Amino acid sequence: KKYPPSKIGIDYLKCRRFDANLSSALGAILDLLTNEGYEIWILNIGKSAAGVRRTLTRNGFLRAFNVKTDNQERENFILYRKFSTTEQEDFKKYIWEDLINKQKFPKHTKAAGESIQESIFEIYNNSIIHGSCSHVYCCGEYIPSKSNLIPPTLDMTIVNLGTTIEDNVNNYMTILNKEQMSSCECIEWAIMEGNTTKKVPGGLGFPMICNFIFRNHGKL
Repeated sequence: KKYPPSKIGIDYLKCRRFDANLSSALGAILDLLTNEGYEIWILNIGKSAAGVRRTLTRNGFLRAFNVKTDNQERENFILYRKFSTTEQEDFKKYIWEDLINKQKFPKHTKAAGESIQESIFEIYNNSIIHGSCSHVYCCGEYIPSKSNLIPPTLDMTIVNLGTTIEDNVNNYMTILNKEQMSSCECIEWAIMEGNTTKKVPGGLGFPMICNFIFRNHGKL
């Protein structure tokens, strides 16, 4: 950011692994730089970084940036997708088909699946309403167990480049004449059931998804 818009190279020469779900963050950053006039080049993602190339191919990331590849998409990946503020129904369909309906997703009832879908949709909705962002980026990966000591994991990351939770919550606290909070305190406040900075009742999405994740020994 210290330099005027020019070419930026992302060099994978010494990269041996890239967690597929972090494509959400990388894609958001690349989009931001491209929109600000930078030209992005992906370098050395051939033989020395073959594992990384497979990951970024199978989750659809390289295709989204018009990089031709031979590897096919795989069931283990939740495809990299970018959703605009008007693609609510597409986002709901994506969450259902690419995440909840996958064979690797933890067992649940149909009603629970629908509730989880609505909970994740509220995260998308909040990004638009509170974050004032133009797009939401999503990606994930199922990582099988390599031993009895390490359980399989299903990682998913949702990213936006809008206003932060910390700014939104502290602006709300200012209106209420309450003390400002740290970033961690703001996040803890935002995911408590019933807490919302909206003028209408809300704050139901995170508690539902938190409960499901924790019951499956996961992390948020």
